Parts: sequence; structure tokens; C-alpha cells
Amino acid sequence: MSKTTKMMMMIAGVLFFVIIIGVNIGNRGDKDGWRFGNWGNENVEVPENVAPNDINEEAEADDEPQPDKQVTASTYEEGLEKAKEHDMPILIVFHANWCGWCTKMKETTLSDKAVEEVMRSYVFLSVDTQEDKKTTGKFKVRGLPSYTIVDGEGETLKKGRGYKDAEAFIEWLEI
Repeated sequence: MSKTTKMMMMIAGVLFFVIIIGVNIGNRGDKDGWRFGNWGNENVEVPENVAPNDINEEAEADDEPQPDKQVTASTYEEGLEKAKEHDMPILIVFHANWCGWCTKMKETTLSDKAVEEVMRSYVFLSVDTQEDKKTTGKFKVRGLPSYTIVDGEGETLKKGRGYKDAEAFIEWLEI
């Protein structure tokens, strides 16, 4: 083969790869970022037997710890405040929209009922590594998905990374 033919084949291969990756990223279905359960989702199903006033009362009581509700934070600083307030450690999950294993872990592991039950013992913080570089750098995230457990003072108790199924993640969560 001539050099020109080899070069054209290489360019065609790279273009094919870029197109395939672009299609996969564009078809995630979750275009505005990471979602855990229905958090941040405007299409939350409301049970038929709940009156609108009951929903508003629940919304006002969001900051109070409830055994059947996950305490969440949207920033690391807020996570520290809530961890102190509720006397709970923080579970930080680092992810990126382009990370296939992050998506799989979100859709399978973090959506598992048994995992959700165990996670109620933690303040949950989801960190998009592309958007929150400060927190990502603070914890020296080198691979995705990554997860860290931190106490209310900011001391790291445990770190892990890589995809884990529900059973393995529940085991990992125990400190």
C-alpha cells in the first residue's frame, strides 16, 4: 500500500471513531447531567392518593432527616454542613457524562433498592468531574467512576473507583 492509501485509511478510521463516539454521547438520554433516582427530574410520578397540599408539606420538610428519604447536597461545602447537621458521613460519587461505566453504575447499582437503603446513612453528593474541578482536584480523582466517603470535618474515611454491582457496592459502603 502506498503512503497516501495508508493515510486515507487512517483518517477514515479516525472519522468513523469520532462519529460513533459522538453518537453514543449524544444518545445518553440524560443531557443535563447526572441524575440519581428522580432527583432533579421534572417528570416525578406523584402517587394518586396524595393531595397537592401533602406534596407541599413534604417539600417544606426536605431538610429534616427522615429514615425513608436520602439527604443530598449539591456542593461539597453544602455536604459538609449537612453531614454535621445530620451527624452522617458524606458519600461523594464522581462521574462524567462521557463515562460509560458511570452511566451503568448510575442506572444499575445506584438505582438498586438495597443500595438506596444503605445510602440513606450518608449525605449523597454527586460530582460531575467536568463541572466541579475544584472538588475533583481536592480528592485527586484519577479514574471514573470514583467514590469517596468523608466525615463532617472533611476527613477522608474511604476511597474507591471503578464499576461495582449492587452487592459489591453495598459491601464497600460499610465502614
